[in-house]
Amino acid sequence: AAVHGGINAFTFRSDGVDVRPLSLAAESSDALRERFLLFYTGGSRSASRVLSDQVTRTLAGDTEVRDNLRRTAALARETCAALEAGDLDGCGELMNRSWETKRARAAGVVPPALADLRDHALDRGGSGAMLMGAGGGGFLLVLAEDPVRLRSAMSEAGVAELTFDLDGEGC
Repeated sequence: AAVHGGINAFTFRSDGVDVRPLSLAAESSDALRERFLLFYTGGSRSASRVLSDQVTRTLAGDTEVRDNLRRTAALARETCAALEAGDLDGCGELMNRSWETKRARAAGVVPPALADLRDHALDRGGSGAMLMGAGGGGFLLVLAEDPVRLRSAMSEAGVAELTFDLDGEGC
């Protein structure tokens, strides 16, 4: 993602990756810059155990994992469409659905304190939230309905915000 820059849809194939830049209106890009907030949860865990289990189950033909991955891909396509339509409220709901789908794929990975932190963000101005990565910790990405209120609530909870921006050029 860092190589390409911008906001892109990635399609993974057995022989490579297709990258499609999303076409967003300037208002949508500005809204994403304002409303997407990233918080450091204060912890990290190794993703290798989680991913190893998923790979093993996928290679073994586990239909539950296969169906979950297909739902994940469909939600990603819906999210791209919502972003290109400027529907950030729909994007928040899709983030939540994607999060629940990811959790179902790796049951028990998310420590209760991190699930509580996600709920805290949603209760205080977030319309969508998901922990990033496979290791069950690290960073919480929140789409905020009210960024000021959410920043205040997360600060009071002792959670540090990491500022970032959208890079259109890549490296």
